[in-house]
Amino acid sequence: MNLCLPILAGALLYDLLWGDPPNRFHPVAWMGRLISRLWQHRPKQGKLLLFSYGALMTICGALLFSLPLLLLQRIPVLPSFVLSIVLLKMSFSLTILLRTGGKIARALEAGDLASARKLTAFHLVSRDTSELEESELCGAVVESLAENLTDSFTSPLLYYLLAGLPGAFAFRYINTSDAMLGYRTGDFEFGGKWAARCDDLLNFIPARLTALLIILAGSIMPIRSLHEKKGNGARGKNPLTSLFAWQNATESPNAGWTMGAAAAILGLRLEKRGHYVINSEGRPPEPADIRCCIRLVRKSALLFLLLLAGILACTGVIFGS
Repeated sequence: MNLCLPILAGALLYDLLWGDPPNRFHPVAWMGRLISRLWQHRPKQGKLLLFSYGALMTICGALLFSLPLLLLQRIPVLPSFVLSIVLLKMSFSLTILLRTGGKIARALEAGDLASARKLTAFHLVSRDTSELEESELCGAVVESLAENLTDSFTSPLLYYLLAGLPGAFAFRYINTSDAMLGYRTGDFEFGGKWAARCDDLLNFIPARLTALLIILAGSIMPIRSLHEKKGNGARGKNPLTSLFAWQNATESPNAGWTMGAAAAILGLRLEKRGHYVINSEGRPPEPADIRCCIRLVRKSALLFLLLLAGILACTGVIFGS
């Protein structure tokens, strides 16, 4: 019996109703704690040793969190079905992402820039937000919402489609490793390189698919900003054409796609000081644009789910669910 589609539906309902559980019960939080502890025992010198240790951390951790899930096939159908719903939900997150964006928008609309900075730094970005102006902060939130649509939603579900729960959890571990170690400073330069390159490879197709879905969502279900004006560079160009002009703006080979798609649809200039500018002709982001981006991400996610459900319904193929 093909339970992949019912499991997906159950996991989505769980996410919609309850969001994410506390960190002490969340496998992704456990992944983060394991990565942190392993990193504390890294070699203190030698680029090759650091690289090898980082690679071993990534490979072994991914196997540790994915292979035990194969045992679900050996337990009775009903417990396996319920556990699969809960575990699949733990591999992705959408509701909390959008709620966080909403909290930041409300803080900015209330004039509480300090709280908005703290929320953004705690939940969404790794950059220092303490000195960001309102427009920069709004841009950072829009960027994070767009990028995390891939990292936290479309990618894990695509890997669930391809390799069941083990695939989804292996992706989440590698993605978490990249988020924690994938920097170009100090020991991270070589210790996190394997995780960063694996994450780039795994997100290569999902990021491009997600970017196209963002443009499709914005085109067939217009997301109009309250501040959008004709002639401001917002929607004057073909969004798809603009996307290809901005895809390489970021250091990441994938992030520029979804961020560029959001910038194209919303008509925004997205900038990270000293790193990149996307859509230089767009207007500075404002709090209302965060709400527009939330709607855009939600509708893009819906299109993705319709695509995924269509594939599952037509093929009936399960890979280790």
